[in-house]
Amino acid sequence: MEPKIAEQSKKEGIEIRLYKVIYDLLEDVKAAMSGMLEPEIVESVTGRAEIKQVFELRTGRVAGSQIREGRITRNQEVKILRSGEVVGTGKVSGLKRFKEDVKQVDKGLECGILIEGYRDFQVGDIIEGIVKEQKIRRLSDV
Repeated sequence: MEPKIAEQSKKEGIEIRLYKVIYDLLEDVKAAMSGMLEPEIVESVTGRAEIKQVFELRTGRVAGSQIREGRITRNQEVKILRSGEVVGTGKVSGLKRFKEDVKQVDKGLECGILIEGYRDFQVGDIIEGIVKEQKIRRLSDV
């Protein structure tokens, strides 16, 4: 590179890279473009509960449920499904077993679930506990 060009690019804050092998250039371009990709949000289901009965309390509506798969945890994000369709989302704000506050309830056990921001429970609805993870996206090899 000519010194005059190097000086001008430095003044204007332009980065110039020189390559002797085209593969090095391709790797740098792929890395730069991968950095521009938004991460992919992947949801994993950690547990499913079936609503058996709905209770009206002064603190809100509580879904009397039985855990069918996995586990449900307090403060976990959930989806409420009715006939396979998502009818609501929220966060588990309360989780009880026999009047005792618990942090999580495992498969096969019954519990009361209070969901922040959602009150339209119906018997037979399914509550799915979910975890969202960010996955870094990469450009596939050409």
